[in-house]
Amino acid sequence: AHNYQLDPVQMALAFVNNRLFVGSTIIGATTMVQLKTCIQSTTVQLCEALLNDIEQLHSKHPNPALF
Repeated sequence: AHNYQLDPVQMALAFVNNRLFVGSTIIGATTMVQLKTCIQSTTVQLCEALLNDIEQLHSKHPNPALF
């Protein structure tokens, strides 16, 4: 996220929202700052290079629970 000047939360939410199979995204904001950060993620556009970087990372670590 930092390599692309993005907030990690906003990048993650933008990625999830970018998936065609996701119907809705559940967030767990407990403060107004967190809520605003999450809402702002709806305007984040992920470039192809970033999506490719995410895919490469996923290929190396397909199960993040084991990471």
